[in-house]
Amino acid sequence: MRSPDRTHHVAVPTRAHLPEPGSAVDQEQLSRTQGTPGTPGIRAALEAGKHVVVLGEAGIGKTHLVNAALRPGPPAGTRLVNLTPMVHGPGDQPGPGTLDHLLGAHTVRTDPDAAADALWRWASSGTEGTRVLLRLEKAHLVDEASLAVVRRVAERPEVTLVVTHRSDPSLPPLLGDLADVARFTVRPLDTAGVETLLVELLGGFPTADTVHRLWVATRGNPFYLCELVRDQRARGALSADDGIWVWTGAPALSLRLLDSTLHDLAHLSTDERHVVELAAIAGPIPADAMTSAVRDRLLRLGMLRPTRAPADRVPAARFEVVHPLQADAICAQIGTRRRRELLSQARAWEDRAEAATDELVRSVIQSVGAQVEVALPELLRACGHAVRADDPHAAVELTSAALRTTTADLDSVAILTARADAHLHIGDIDAALRDLGEVRRTLEALDADGRGVLDAYLRSVRLEAMVRHFLSTDLASTLAMLDRSAAWLRPHASTLEAAARALQTVEALRLAHVAWGGRHPEMLEVALETLRRAEHAEDVVPLVAPTVFALSLAGRPAEAEQLSRRYLPVIAEHPALHRWEPGTFTLTRFFTLVLSGEIQAAEQTSPLTGGMVDMVSRHQRRGVVAAARGDWTIARHELRAANARLRLRDSLGVLPYTLGVEAMVAAAAGEAVSARALLAELRSTPRRCSLVTGAHLDMHVVDALIWLGDPAAVTLATRLARAAARDGQCAIELEALHRIAVAAGTAAARRAVPTGSLEERVTWLADRTDGRRHAVLVDHLRAMLGRRAHAVEEAAAMLQEVGIGLPATVAPTRLTRREREIATLAAGGMTSKAIAQRLVLSVRTVDSHLAGAYAKLGVHSREGLQEALAETSG
Repeated sequence: MRSPDRTHHVAVPTRAHLPEPGSAVDQEQLSRTQGTPGTPGIRAALEAGKHVVVLGEAGIGKTHLVNAALRPGPPAGTRLVNLTPMVHGPGDQPGPGTLDHLLGAHTVRTDPDAAADALWRWASSGTEGTRVLLRLEKAHLVDEASLAVVRRVAERPEVTLVVTHRSDPSLPPLLGDLADVARFTVRPLDTAGVETLLVELLGGFPTADTVHRLWVATRGNPFYLCELVRDQRARGALSADDGIWVWTGAPALSLRLLDSTLHDLAHLSTDERHVVELAAIAGPIPADAMTSAVRDRLLRLGMLRPTRAPADRVPAARFEVVHPLQADAICAQIGTRRRRELLSQARAWEDRAEAATDELVRSVIQSVGAQVEVALPELLRACGHAVRADDPHAAVELTSAALRTTTADLDSVAILTARADAHLHIGDIDAALRDLGEVRRTLEALDADGRGVLDAYLRSVRLEAMVRHFLSTDLASTLAMLDRSAAWLRPHASTLEAAARALQTVEALRLAHVAWGGRHPEMLEVALETLRRAEHAEDVVPLVAPTVFALSLAGRPAEAEQLSRRYLPVIAEHPALHRWEPGTFTLTRFFTLVLSGEIQAAEQTSPLTGGMVDMVSRHQRRGVVAAARGDWTIARHELRAANARLRLRDSLGVLPYTLGVEAMVAAAAGEAVSARALLAELRSTPRRCSLVTGAHLDMHVVDALIWLGDPAAVTLATRLARAAARDGQCAIELEALHRIAVAAGTAAARRAVPTGSLEERVTWLADRTDGRRHAVLVDHLRAMLGRRAHAVEEAAAMLQEVGIGLPATVAPTRLTRREREIATLAAGGMTSKAIAQRLVLSVRTVDSHLAGAYAKLGVHSREGLQEALAETSG
């Protein structure tokens, strides 16, 4: 007795799920793959005599799943028979060997029993006493009458049917009246699956933003992913930096994708093609824009699918092209006149404010290209998405075209501001400042109490400050611009509440840029007072992150955390008003937790919803946490990925900080040459936004030099200690004095204190700093001052727990057996990963033993290991 029909959902999370043969992945790559999660289920169903239907969109891997299940051969006692469907399109004729040729269209419609008998005689020829495994690929191309004939053959007890079908799951089940059917729905790759496949395709590791953007662009479809990777590599937009792959381009159409789309379109009727073109160029279309027959056939062919409505909305009967890249390919083959016709028809539909971002961008691009008017909110939303999708050039083109037809002042201001934002992300300083200068002149000629004038003014002022400070690296010009803005607002502030609030925002922004420029002492107390007395907290949000940094450098992490918690709900509730704040706030809070020694809490920080997702910061956070724990291999990999991306595009200037951390990690891992190269790169890189980290960035340089055994570490740390004492940055002074003692002894640390004793200064600093990290530093310093070896060793062990990884400060001792074994292999040139594989250990364990060996031998790189091991042999 046959079991009931069952449906299986097959995710595609591993490198084994590759596209169908003949796509961008060649046969050699396919032959290297292993079984997939769906393969055993398909094989088991076939061996049990069940019919199998595999569903999924084009390029998702349906054929590969079936091939993998049949790779050992058909089930015992079964003969495989392949049926070839015939596409029904204008002018198509049945070819020899196709299903249509075997059945005969006339017989199918007039005498389906005769057609079924003919098909069975052909399929069972020479198979007496053997079951027939009837395989039908692309069943969606077969008409209903022919499918009915195949179904009749499949009802024979000696027949098992395996079918692949590209259709929407909302349709009635294929072969629904057959008993004992196992259905497998193949789902797209998730981000982990995309990353795995990219490693397979590229032979290296992609950055997190590369994985995320390719996943978004392809929706996890292996065929489109492979095509996009092939195309972007050829264009040079997908490239490797030190083995890390970075994508900075925008999705483009390859010839193979265009040809595939042309093939699909060629077999549609006029009405079907009209609907598909309409959905491609204008986005989701309502059900009443097509007949039910056309809708059902396009769903069956897998050309359309119902839209996914948000959870808080009632689903509307709307349909979209299955994949955005396929929609782009369809649009590329539509002429300008035809485009205008389709867009004119689409204008009769409801407002598109809730359209998905990729659909909206495509529709706006097509409309602008066809010189069809686009509503300003749609244009600005599309530009914003293009910038966030790392395609600012598209935003520049859209805004430039819109400006040619815009006459209203505020509309022009909004468009110019959007274009300046795009120029900021491209790195074009002059173009951005030209646009913003025109915005300023326009707005200052209008009435300050005019509707929207002040909001537009604040947006442009903030953007201009970013361009002048972080791109042009001109803090003086930035502050002068903010002073002029405050002067324009001040006369209106006495009579207009909105102007008074705008003035407070500009004044807070000025203080923030003083801090971003690294001048914390002159702004800290004023900033705290501004944040305390602000009646509208959202007006001073730009000041929060730099003030939190300033508090941390001053040794006041508890106040920094309290300020963060106070403004957390404010920032979360106003993501649209403060587009950059959620990401900036998350990264700031992460670093302040690290600076206070709360490594676990820092690791658990997660980005606020509503803001731009910064994938580079994921690498930064992972790398910094790994470095704080002494996991040098993991830290190096994550920081290399962050820097590979930032070297290509770093609009604000966060690269210097990550270079400093990576230099320290490379030095600690024994990679002296790489560490010095990173330090040289850091010296030649303008710090820009990284100035907000103050001397904490220089402390990473000090730590790198200590690991390298470079006496310059003491010189730099002494300079930092004296500057910190002058500026009241107690945390930095404490860190610098500690490093001097570690690198050169307490006598050198005493010389760095301008007045009084070192013991008195440590006590004074202990009273003015809080947090676990500072407490451990004080304990370690006091132990070294007291020359208590056991206490020094105990305090040194605590350093790693609060994120400080340094060479040992106690006398060297004999290596353990494992330390000597690992050190010997490292001295011979083996990497930590290779050693881990050889000794069946984790890379983290290898790095830990290697760090212990460095400390005991008194060396700071792999180059010094061999000689040191020879001196301590036995």
